[in-house]
Amino acid sequence: MLIITCLVTRAVALEVLDSMETNHLHAAVRRVAARHTLPKFYLSDNAPQFKLLRTHFESNAVEPLEWKMIATNSPWEGGVYERLLRIFKTSLERTLRDQPYCGPVQFRTVVAEIAGMMNSRPLISPDSEPGGTTITPNDLIKVTYTPINLQRKDLPISNTDAANKLTSINNEIREKLTQFWSVWKSAYLESLRQRSAVTKFQSSPQKVRHNPKIGEVVIINDEKCKRAA
Repeated sequence: MLIITCLVTRAVALEVLDSMETNHLHAAVRRVAARHTLPKFYLSDNAPQFKLLRTHFESNAVEPLEWKMIATNSPWEGGVYERLLRIFKTSLERTLRDQPYCGPVQFRTVVAEIAGMMNSRPLISPDSEPGGTTITPNDLIKVTYTPINLQRKDLPISNTDAANKLTSINNEIREKLTQFWSVWKSAYLESLRQRSAVTKFQSSPQKVRHNPKIGEVVIINDEKCKRAA
């Protein structure tokens, strides 16, 4: 699966891949660009497929673009997106764990609706804006996510095999989405509260700055120093 997040709007795009071959990755990136817009800046890890795709894009792109890769074995450099992806992967694993595979069509449908749900998330902690309107990625990309509801009482009821199969598929998808949202919402809101608490602490005028003394153990921040040094 290819997971793309916009560094500006924080919107998420999810693409199910048949394999991790570069041509499949290339097609997925094109689909995302067709639905949204063509990015001018890319940030990724050092997977061989990304390296080959970057070379292809930089050699053949009509308009200039920049593709930056984080250092090898340095996932913390992708912290701008790693936290969100970790929550998504954990939530999806807990949703699909111990459940039979629903098939490629239903799985793609579930993933597409999950992207819509994730883009409906608040970008800041609800506690920080009491009584105000919370901004979501969907607001910024001008998309309104409204899940299809097939339980309206005014819809005609049919007992044909095709109708029963559609009802079964709908119930299966709805069950997985409900479970994912329950797990995702709890984990994501908790991450927002933690970030809000850290931000308040860092900006607090009452924070005490301690000057180290001789004999104390300290941590030195040096960007030129390797992680294992």
